[in-house]
Amino acid sequence: MRRRLRFDIWLSLLLALPIMLGIVWLFNHAVFPALYESYAASNAGEAGTVGAPAAGDTFRARTLDEMLEHGTFTFGGDLYAVLNNGGPFYKSRRWEALELEDGSRIAASINHDAIRDDGEPGLYSHDILLPVGTIVHGELPAELVEGFAPYGGLTRTDLMVDMEGGHAVYGYDTLNGYIVVPMQLVLLVGFALLFHRIGVKMGLFPPILPRRAREKTEAAE
Repeated sequence: MRRRLRFDIWLSLLLALPIMLGIVWLFNHAVFPALYESYAASNAGEAGTVGAPAAGDTFRARTLDEMLEHGTFTFGGDLYAVLNNGGPFYKSRRWEALELEDGSRIAASINHDAIRDDGEPGLYSHDILLPVGTIVHGELPAELVEGFAPYGGLTRTDLMVDMEGGHAVYGYDTLNGYIVVPMQLVLLVGFALLFHRIGVKMGLFPPILPRRAREKTEAAE
């Protein structure tokens, strides 16, 4: 026999919904911007360190050999050419495949908050400069390598470009989602239970558990 959610529970959820939405709206507009700014600042590295915004004198690598020859470097070009090569999500992070001028396709972990414009955006082009990066040697996890397969694969799986350096891992919307989604659930259920409790006290709603079910539960304990 199919059981349906009782009307009093639906009504409690309906009463809780606008309050939950109001609190989340206030959080998104009054609290989260400052929270993310603090989060990004605490993960921002000093100028010139891996994952920090590239400066004007940061070496601009074009090939894998140039990356290997320099301890740190940056890589730039048109936004869509640089960041539109595809890449998987792996361990809660989006990975990119950097296509270099020598034909190399290298996995890269990038601090997207440190990407900056390279000159004035044009009508049909938008040049960017990636954060300071470095080559990290070591065999990539098989799951990560397989994740690049639908996007053309990689030419090297024994190294990667680190342009993150432990700095701000999550973008604004991603971090917001990780916080707001569970917050919505907790607020909705919490206020629904509160309204239902008030309704029971006023004699408007029956208890969530009927007396017999409660007695059986208490006896089982």
